[in-house]
Amino acid sequence: MPGPISTWSGLTRGLKRLHGETGSPPLRLLAASPGAGGRLSKSTISNILNGKHPTLEQLTALLAAFGTSPKTTGGMLAAYWRILAEHEPPAVYPCDIVERAESEREALHVQEEARRRYRGIEPEPELDWYDEQLRDAEETKWRRLEMWVDSLSDEELAALNHQAAAASGRDLGSELNDVRDLPGQTA
Repeated sequence: MPGPISTWSGLTRGLKRLHGETGSPPLRLLAASPGAGGRLSKSTISNILNGKHPTLEQLTALLAAFGTSPKTTGGMLAAYWRILAEHEPPAVYPCDIVERAESEREALHVQEEARRRYRGIEPEPELDWYDEQLRDAEETKWRRLEMWVDSLSDEELAALNHQAAAASGRDLGSELNDVRDLPGQTA
């Protein structure tokens, strides 16, 4: 009988074994199961079963989706904590550094979501890749505009305001103040 699980590959093998012992149900059924509780997607389960390091919440949800016994769940969670407690060797290839950083970032995200739920704050909706790119581009545009306006001297700002007022009757000073007062914009 093998000893306790103490590596990520051992945890992955154990999860694959549990998946097989439950009859290898389709991943979409596992993701939709009451045990998963909407915390796992089909791709997340696939990634975990193929060696991606799960977060504690993902592991707990996957074990619940498998319908494991309290003893098995306790043993797998103990293995998870044992693996985290061990010092990881230094990265041996560049992708390892990125994978570890991503894993740490995801763990921080899970902690932040737990804090938000505890405080009764609604979680921010997750954006897909395209929407994130749009949001980042818009945010960058506003930051550049702010930096440009902040770099103007009082004389340059007055000259621009005079030109705008002469051309269209606009008051740039009040428009800039309006923009700075928008939610999500910083002064």
